[in-house]
Amino acid sequence: MAGGAGPARAGYHFEQRVKADLGLSYHIGRAAGSKGPWDLVAMRAPAELVLVQCKVDGQLAPAEWNELLSVADEVGAVAVLAQRQEPGHHLIYRRLLRRKGQHRDGQLWEPWQPARGVDW
Repeated sequence: MAGGAGPARAGYHFEQRVKADLGLSYHIGRAAGSKGPWDLVAMRAPAELVLVQCKVDGQLAPAEWNELLSVADEVGAVAVLAQRQEPGHHLIYRRLLRRKGQHRDGQLWEPWQPARGVDW
């Protein structure tokens, strides 16, 4: 598979895996085509809103990182990067804390765990 067909397909399948995982406890919306700052929106009562960017390799360019964080801050959501961890292809989630390129001090992210159990 030349070009982006292979990586695009892998990205779609990974996104579906994240959607299924979060869908155990959240209502999930998907951004078709994933051309915006997030791939998935996860919602849970009473008022939890999570914007998720799915990257198999966990690499998110500074502009994408900062846009996701800005939009999440604007709407009162949590910004999360989902990635696959080797070995074993486990899902890991990282909550974005700070914009890239502006803060030399402090951590840019922290581990995040989705809520488990259904409250809706």
